[in-house]
Amino acid sequence: MLEQDDQPCADNPLRSAIIKDLLKNRPSGPDGVTVTYKEELTWCHDKGRQVKHHVPSDPCYGYNKKVLFNLGIRSLDDVRKVLRVHNFEGKFSYGSKKRTYTRQCNRLWQRLEPAIKSIIKSGGQGVYRVVHKSARNAYTLRETSIGFVYAYDYKEATNMSRLMFGYLVKDPENIEAVFTRFGTEKALMTYNTRATKKIDARLKDMNKSLEYTKSKIKKLQNMKQAIVNATLSMCVNDQED
Repeated sequence: MLEQDDQPCADNPLRSAIIKDLLKNRPSGPDGVTVTYKEELTWCHDKGRQVKHHVPSDPCYGYNKKVLFNLGIRSLDDVRKVLRVHNFEGKFSYGSKKRTYTRQCNRLWQRLEPAIKSIIKSGGQGVYRVVHKSARNAYTLRETSIGFVYAYDYKEATNMSRLMFGYLVKDPENIEAVFTRFGTEKALMTYNTRATKKIDARLKDMNKSLEYTKSKIKKLQNMKQAIVNATLSMCVNDQED
């Protein structure tokens, strides 16, 4: 997920409650749902011994996958950003707090990742991010985020992406769609509005850089002309002498 194109989900009581619950040793799940646990022993490479784990009856701890997906968390890096604000007042942690922070981040992402990957793979009705994939070299695949479309499934999203944005690239067959969020056309408006604002900001920075470059070019041209003038003037005087 590219940060410049992501539409972060605003924090709210439900989102905070789910995050708080998933950070527990044994999450209880949403109201009206019973989550049971059984103990299993698994080998821990870090500790060099078997450790006891509580395995839930539901891998999503009673939550709907769509609800977990719409928390807006797509990676471990997203988890770090969310928990820094959620539990650590937006500050970087050190010492014992850093260990607590790292443990919470790993735990939360471990519990969210299966649902997130499952939804991204299957897709659904909502917003899809349009990406262009190109090989930078034999070892690196470059993904460029272009914009967003609204579709009912991956097939429609891919077709719409290539129809709307295919003319921007030489190889439209390498344009793909990645499911981003369940929602309506209103959600698409939010995503693309933010994307265009990001582009406007980049254009503004590029224009500033362009003006600076133009001024440097002008200065160098003047310097060159001054050197030529001085050379011609002195060389003519030397020939006359």
